[in-house]
Formats: sequence, structure tokens, C-alpha cells
Amino acid sequence: MNTMNIEGPISGHNVVAGMQVSGGAVNITFTSSMPPCTVKPFSMVPFPPDPTFIKRPNISEWLETTMVGVGKRAALVGLGGVGKSQIAIQHAHDVRRRNPSTWVLWVHASSLARFKESYQDIAERLHLPGRNDSQQNVLQLVHRWLTNDDNGPWLMVIDNADDRDILYQPTSLSASEQPLASYVPKTGQGCLLVTSRSERAAEMLVGEDSLFSVLVMEIDQSKDLLRARLGEKLYDDSIAADLINALGYLPLAIVQAASFIKRRTRRAETILTYLKKFQKSKETKIGLLALEAPDLRRDESASRAVLTTWQMTFDQVRRERKSAAELLCFMSFFHPQGIPDFILKAFYKKSMDKDLEDDIDVLMGYALVATAEEQQTLEMHALVQLCTQVWLSTFDDQERWRCIYLRVLSSEYPFGSFQNWAICRRLEPHIQRAIERCPTGNDDIRNWILILNNTAWFQYTTGNSRRAERMNREALEANTKVLGEEHPDTLAIMNNLASVLLAQGKYKEAETINRQTLEARIKVLGEEHLDTLMTMSNLVSVLQNQGKHKEAEMMDRQTLEARIKVLGEEHPDTLTTRNNLASVLLAQGKHKEAEIIDRQTLEARIKVLGEEHPDTLTTRNNLALVLWTQGKHKEAETMDRQTLEARIKVLGEEHPDTLTTRNNLALVLWTQGKHKEAETMDRQTLETKKKVLGKEHPETLRTISNLALALQNQGKHREAETIDRQILEARIKVLGEEHPDTLTTMNNLAHTYWSQNRKAAAIQLLEACIRLLERELGPNHPDTKASKSSRERWELDS
Repeated sequence: MNTMNIEGPISGHNVVAGMQVSGGAVNITFTSSMPPCTVKPFSMVPFPPDPTFIKRPNISEWLETTMVGVGKRAALVGLGGVGKSQIAIQHAHDVRRRNPSTWVLWVHASSLARFKESYQDIAERLHLPGRNDSQQNVLQLVHRWLTNDDNGPWLMVIDNADDRDILYQPTSLSASEQPLASYVPKTGQGCLLVTSRSERAAEMLVGEDSLFSVLVMEIDQSKDLLRARLGEKLYDDSIAADLINALGYLPLAIVQAASFIKRRTRRAETILTYLKKFQKSKETKIGLLALEAPDLRRDESASRAVLTTWQMTFDQVRRERKSAAELLCFMSFFHPQGIPDFILKAFYKKSMDKDLEDDIDVLMGYALVATAEEQQTLEMHALVQLCTQVWLSTFDDQERWRCIYLRVLSSEYPFGSFQNWAICRRLEPHIQRAIERCPTGNDDIRNWILILNNTAWFQYTTGNSRRAERMNREALEANTKVLGEEHPDTLAIMNNLASVLLAQGKYKEAETINRQTLEARIKVLGEEHLDTLMTMSNLVSVLQNQGKHKEAEMMDRQTLEARIKVLGEEHPDTLTTRNNLASVLLAQGKHKEAEIIDRQTLEARIKVLGEEHPDTLTTRNNLALVLWTQGKHKEAETMDRQTLEARIKVLGEEHPDTLTTRNNLALVLWTQGKHKEAETMDRQTLETKKKVLGKEHPETLRTISNLALALQNQGKHREAETIDRQILEARIKVLGEEHPDTLTTMNNLAHTYWSQNRKAAAIQLLEACIRLLERELGPNHPDTKASKSSRERWELDS
């Protein structure tokens, strides 16, 4: 028998090194250092199935649909910590369980070395010939095997394919070396599943139509995960939602929290105590996010802590596109939701819009930002923002970026007047981080003061005077230190603070500050400067609210004359002075003159400002009050209802001006005998005023007074008396014994006594009231005359 033996490894074409012939027949036997592959299909998933895995139906259904058939490719893309790898692990186990004849291969793609190591492991498990030959390209060997249809179906998971450079740069300095991505098969009997933080990297591997953006969990899924990780004994459903919300529904953060709680069980750690730690301060929150949670199903090279997981992504963004990393830093100071494009464009003021769009595209590609439902806005995960700022602090750069944010925001946040409300409302959530503490540099302090002052005015005009006061006081203190007491900017803040105090019923302090401001503005700016006239106008309002009507009228007429001279008849400030003058005249009983001025002012304000401007509605409200005092009740009711409807629309249900109109409408209803409707409205208004203004605010006391009047007219004399006594005590305390509102309560209480047949007490109290009315308002004031008329009638009846 003739035989031919060929020894040594065989690769490529068969080369016969030599032959030995004996006899007539030739038998050829190939021998190799590795026997033919007889391996059965296996799974290389490096992690066991997770008994606590929480299914996310929208993702699993998408995978099952997308990965049907051969040659399919898909990628799970999203933030680090949202559970991409855990979903891939579960899917791989499911595929293997359903079809044991499918090869399940796993490739770690976090670095060049790990990718090559994974392919080497695959070659070893498959017993591929040449795998141990240093002259062979193992990547190519595995690629050939994968593209060979005879090998049957397979699933390859490429995990953590985050860095495009790793995938698409040559694997060595040799020009002949191909990038790693070229060894990922495009043909064959298999399917490819990629997990990546980078949309761009994943897209280059699987195509743009095969990406699934993995977001944070839904509330029920988050609860299930926390319960599964903690166990029923430690799980508390009553507080779970609060913790999950604080963690932003992020799976890795939930796992971290559960791990911490379980480790500290012996120290009485619970969901509630963890939540309190997490919310205690920024520092404790950072500390908890930096703790690593043991997780057998998380790759050793991947961080098990939220903080470091994301900082790796931030580093990668900075390497890829520095300006995108800078945008991320800037955006980390906003509120997480509703980040407006126009502020970002202001940050890029010297650049092209394309630069902004390219940077946003990079950040969106890493799932660090997302588009919001509202157009022209973006949003971020709150913990991404926090971790970005921690990342900044490692470069000692956090304060610089906060000042950049402050500068840009101060340039875009307008003064909080009515025409700017839409922008102010849009930016309001983003203000807090800018103003939480005063910076150190003078330019930064000025930006901080500007935002505080503008925001305070917005808060004041929209009815949040308490918050406005806090902001004004902070701004005033800082501005005084930087620019001095008599600087025009300091005086502007003082002027605004006085208005805010007036709105809260703090009349004496408001008067003191207004007089100081007026004196300084006359000295620094002159008597006819617009700012000086503004302070004069504000002082008129303070005097009027204290019942100092004659001084108020005199100052108002001076202001009106000067404003007409400087600004003209129809300037909004001139119309404000006219409006105030009409109110002062009304308070003195000069009803007809007040009505004429109110009608003129209303017509002019409609023309200049529009029907629904808050100032127009103020004049309409005042005119209705003038009509009521003259007995024109039906016209007053119609106008009050129109004003109320408009104020609710423009200002909201709980704005102090809306409540004033409700109060006035109840008074009009009462005088028409609609006592029950008036009482109902008064009670509703009272509850809201207590909530918004406080129990002892003059406007709250006015509503209580009206309620007592409505009760008295329904024969509920005892309840009316109790309320009147309380009001009298409160008004004496808040306004003083001689304030017109206090005298109104004295008059009303006297009438309540009379209604209970306590005639002597009624006459005695009314006489004391008349003496004060004559002294404060004069003998000819309508209130004085009305009280005198009641006394004369009572004396005849007693």
C-alpha cells in the first residue's frame, strides 16, 4: 500500500512538502496540531441569569421583533446605568433557552485589548485552527468562522461599544491592520446585539434604523427593582416612590441604594433613612452616588457607582469634542427640565448656530441630554447634572462655570414687568441655582444682583410678595456693599423693596424706605428725574393706604404735573399717577371727580396698554368701586364680574389683585341683598387671602370685615359681633386706632350692637368713632356723614 503523510499545521492552500510512494496506489493523510472542530453550540454570556431582573416590555418586545431571522443587527443605546447590559444579558439567556443550537458569543468592547481578548476566547472555545499561531490574525479567524453559513445560527453581543476610536482606528501601527469594526461580520447565519452609551458608535455598527434608546425605568418597574433587591422585609411601599423619584428612576442608582440599605440593616438603615441622607445635602448625595454596589452581572471594567460611571462618559465627550463638554458643563446649572434654546444660543453668541447644534448632537448621542416635549427646549437627568458638577470640581472649575451661567442668565432674564412675564415664567425654574449664593468677584456680584432684582419684581407683580421681599433685601445688601448707599442702582432696589412691603401691608416700613429713597433720588438725580417721580408715586400709595389722604393727594397732583411735563399725557407712568389720584379722591369721598378721572384713565390705558393689561384691569376695578359708592350697583356688578374674569385669566385665581376684585364683587352683591352669594364668595376669598397674604394682612382683614357685614345682614348677629371684635383688635394692632379701616370696623361693630338691642353700647362706640372720623377724614366725608346720620336716628329711637 502506498501512503503519503503530510505533517505540520495546515492553513490556507494545502501544500505537499514531499511524498513517499510504495506500491501502486497513493493515499494522502493530512495531520495537524489541532483536531477538526467537534464543538457543540455553547453560550459565552459571562454572567448568570438575574433572578431579580425586571422585565421592561417595550424593550424586550422590540428586541424580539427586531432580531427575528438571520443577519439582524440591533443596538441598545443610553446613559451608563440605565440597564443596557442587563437587558442584553437577559436577552442572550432567553435566546439560548429557546434555541439551544444557537451559539451565543460575548465581546467586551470597552477597550482594544478587551475586544481582542474576547475574540481570542471565542477562538479557543471554538477550537479554531491557527488560534495559537502568532502569525495568524485571530480576529480574522473568528470573522471567517462567523461568516461561514455551515456553522449555524449565532448571536453575538458586543457590550460597552462606547468609543468610536477603539472600533474604527487601526488595531496597530501597521498600515495593513484593519480596525476592529471590520471584524464584526455583516453576513452569516447570526445576529448582532450592541450596547453603547454612544449613539454614533452604535449606529456605525448596526445602522441608524436599528437603535433603541434605553431610558430610565418607569415608576412601577423601579419599585419592582427596589423590592427585588431589598426583599419584602426591608421594602416599604409608602416611601419607595419618594426614594425612586429622588434617584431619578435610574436602575444603577436604585441598585446602589438597595445595596447600601441591606449592608446597613444592622444599623437600622431603611428606605426612609437612606432618603433623608440622600436629600440632606449636596455633599451627602455625592457621597452616596460614589459608593460602589456589588453586582455579579456588571463587567469588572465598568464602574458599579453612578458617579464614576458617568464621569467616564464625560471624559470621552471631552476627548471627542471639547466644545460639547463645555456645553454640558454650562447646562449642568439649569433646572433639569425645560432648558431653553435661546439661553444656549446666548452662550454661543460668538459662534455659529451650527456649532451649538453639533455639540447638542454629540451630547444627545451619549444620552446626556434629550429633546423635551415643549419645542425649543432640552432636558437632562438631574443626577447627570450633579455628577457633571462633581466632575468639574475635580478640575477646580465648578465656580468658574457657575459664574458663566450667572453672566449669561443675567443678560437674558428681563425685568419682571407684565410684557416680560412669558420669558420670566419660562426661566423661573432655572433661576434658583444662579441666585442660591452670592459670588465673590465684583462683576459676578453685579450679575447676581441684576438677576435677584429682576426676579424679585416678577415675583411681586405676579403676587409672590414674600419671596420678592427676601430677594430685594439680599440684592439691597449686596448692592450697598459694592456700589454704596446712594448709587442709582441701590436706590432702584430700595424703591422696589418699598413697593413689596406695601403689598404685604407693612405700611410704616414702606413709608420710611420710600421717604429715604425719595430724599436720596432728589439729591442724586434731581426732582424731575423719572426715577424720582416713580418714588413720589409709590409714596402716594403708601400714604393713601395709611389713611393720609390729604398729603397723598397733594403729592399725587405734584407727581402728575411733573409726569405730564416730562413724559406726556398718555405715558403709562402718567396714567398710573392718574389712577392713584382717583383712588385718593375716592377715599376722601370725592366720588364724582374720582369717577371722571377713572373713566379717562381707563380709556387711555385700553388705548395704550390693551384691554387685559394688569394696569388696565386695576383701573377697571377701581371704577367699579367708585360706581358702587355712588349706588350704581348693577353697573358696578357687571364691571366687577368682567374684571374678575379677566384677572383670573391674566393673573390667576390666587393673585392678590384677583382676590381684591372678588372682595369688591361680594360687597356689591351684599348691597343688592344677595347675602348668601356674598357670604359664600367672602368665605372663599378669605381662605385664599389667609393662604396667600397671611391672617393679619390689611386686605385679609378687609374681607373678614365684609364677611361680618354679610352675616349681620342675615341676622347672624352673634357671629358677626365675634368677627368684628377680632377685626377691630387686629386692625388696631396692624394699622393703628385712627386708620380709616379701623374706624370702619368700629362703625360696623356699633351697628352689630344696635341690631342686638344693645343700644347704649352702640351709641357710645359710634360716638367715639365719629370723633375720630371728623378728625381724620373731616366732617364732610361720606363715612363721617353716614355715621352721624346713624347716631341721630338711634338717638331718636332710644
